[in-house]
Amino acid sequence: MSGLRAKIGAVRDGLWRSLPGRALAPAVFDAQARRCVANDRAGVTFGLADSLLSGDLRLEFDPRQITDTVPKRITVRGLIVEPRQHFVVPGNWDRSAAPFAETRAAVEMAGLIGGGDVTDSRTYRALTTAMEAGKPRRHGGRHLDSIATITEYCQTYVDIFQDMLSNGYRPAGPRDRRNADIGLAVGREGTLCHFRKGHHRLALAQRAKLERVVGSVRFIHGDWLAELINLTGEAPCDAVITGLADLREQNDE
Repeated sequence: MSGLRAKIGAVRDGLWRSLPGRALAPAVFDAQARRCVANDRAGVTFGLADSLLSGDLRLEFDPRQITDTVPKRITVRGLIVEPRQHFVVPGNWDRSAAPFAETRAAVEMAGLIGGGDVTDSRTYRALTTAMEAGKPRRHGGRHLDSIATITEYCQTYVDIFQDMLSNGYRPAGPRDRRNADIGLAVGREGTLCHFRKGHHRLALAQRAKLERVVGSVRFIHGDWLAELINLTGEAPCDAVITGLADLREQNDE
């Protein structure tokens, strides 16, 4: 069933990039967003939001301000919701998000950086212990089930960290999956949280004490959107663009 939903979602999201879809997209976004705000429900597919807002979703920010991360699944009005499927998400996810420093990626990067040779690090030892116990860590679609893959995994992130120290954060190109933007969610008061993408890069940027990285907003809180609509008097899509511009300006200060 999940495979079928993914195929339907791909077809639906592809519609918004067709000529008829681009013409309909603003009206559909506004109608769906208004229902989200009025009925306190998750909605507006991310594909629709991305097709309309694209570059507006991207912003530079100080990685040290990110303290929380939103889980892959949350509860909205008693229903389990995957935020990645929606762009407007109500509920208390921004007040019950988990500390980013306690995520597996952040813990692993903390145990890897500053430990000399990667094979002497806490992270390397933990990964090899898991492998020897028959429970290898899974990352990027493959299991870290050999000394070679564990060493490569650790060295890759040490190299990224060293590059950050020398060159700062490198924004991703359009086809660059390894360095894709860090995923973000916007809470009800405009606070940024981490979401899904770029766990390791965000953790490394924080450890490198970088002041600027690049992120992409994956979804926003319904209350934030409602407040924007009230303040600006604009339709939902235009109100989001205004709100994102304000966030970008705040993070440029």
